[in-house]
Amino acid sequence: PESFFTNLSKVETIKLPTTVFNSIGAEAFAGCSYLKELPVTRANSIGESAFRNCSSLVEVDIYVANEVGDGIFDNCSNLKKATINKLTDMMFYYCNSLEEIIFSGVINNIPDRAFQGCSSLKTFDFSSICDVGEYAFYGTGISYVHLYNKGNVGYCAFGNLPSNTYVKIDSPMNIHYEAFSSAYSQNITQIGQLSINGGVTWVNKTYGNCLIYNS
Repeated sequence: PESFFTNLSKVETIKLPTTVFNSIGAEAFAGCSYLKELPVTRANSIGESAFRNCSSLVEVDIYVANEVGDGIFDNCSNLKKATINKLTDMMFYYCNSLEEIIFSGVINNIPDRAFQGCSSLKTFDFSSICDVGEYAFYGTGISYVHLYNKGNVGYCAFGNLPSNTYVKIDSPMNIHYEAFSSAYSQNITQIGQLSINGGVTWVNKTYGNCLIYNS
């Protein structure tokens, strides 16, 4: 049910009869800040913010057959490794310890804010990715972005990356003109190098220069 275990802040372990469920409600385990492992490994659906603020989780491995709500691991601040088969908006929003993502299925699109604020995320495999949503990688530690496939890149998708970031584009893409902008601080992101080997259409180019690169 929704919010069933919400804010059981001192509970480290929740033992249930099974780890396979038909449905996990929205915010079902939200705020269980001492919970050290997921009591769920598989579900048909998981509601939004189901594990938000579970700040003691270090590693998660979960398979969801159908629907996944937004922000299910929002602000799980000690989460380092995640194995998942689906992505949704804000799934790992400000999981600032996240270092490794393993996909157990093919992921083609990165939803809005999926990894925003994941400052410990240094590498990411873009080989299957077509579309990158707004703020998807904003504030991550990624220093190499290689976009292989035709697709779209949204507003601030790669904003506030390290200054030595190398961006390589090998297929025709529609890229928002402020895809590399640091909108929150109103500063321009400086990336180290931009290489365009496919055609790029800059979308919503209305003013200024929001992309600066060194070479």
